[in-house]
Amino acid sequence: MQKEVNLDFLLEYVFETEGIKADKYDIFLAHDLENEKKLEEKLTLYNAIGAVCERFGYKPFIPFRFFKSKKWEDLNFEWGDLCFRNKYTLLHGLMIPNTKLFLCDLTTPSQSIKEMKDTAIRSKKPQIYFYEKGRIIAEGYANLVVMNNNNVKGILKYSTIRGCIKTLEAVIKANF
Repeated sequence: MQKEVNLDFLLEYVFETEGIKADKYDIFLAHDLENEKKLEEKLTLYNAIGAVCERFGYKPFIPFRFFKSKKWEDLNFEWGDLCFRNKYTLLHGLMIPNTKLFLCDLTTPSQSIKEMKDTAIRSKKPQIYFYEKGRIIAEGYANLVVMNNNNVKGILKYSTIRGCIKTLEAVIKANF
């Protein structure tokens, strides 16, 4: 049985422990954390996107970097009964509302992607979505994202990392 937790206290604890200040990040890069195999395949893309953001003078928050840190593993031990889903909800619930731009990889739709997207929409953050060409599910999901959402600045389909980066640079330059 899972213990009831004080989410506000945990948010404060995590960010103090990690030395993370939610308002020091400009961009949140959302990606599927539930499928580790796919995540390993995407690391090059996510790191390249992070580099693009930094070239434009923005500081990106990329969740896989946080979750792969030794400190996060230590928190897993300290938090005991708090499940992964709750930890991730805590993280994006504070980070997304405090950033200036929400980037999201829709290539592998998942529950965590849906939650992050919903948080960005509720927060009225400018949003850029991207996915690999030929992914029918991702394309359908991308079409749903834009419905009644005036904050979408771009939906990028890509077949190569270079193509994704080039298009993303153009969208960021045109909108920010």
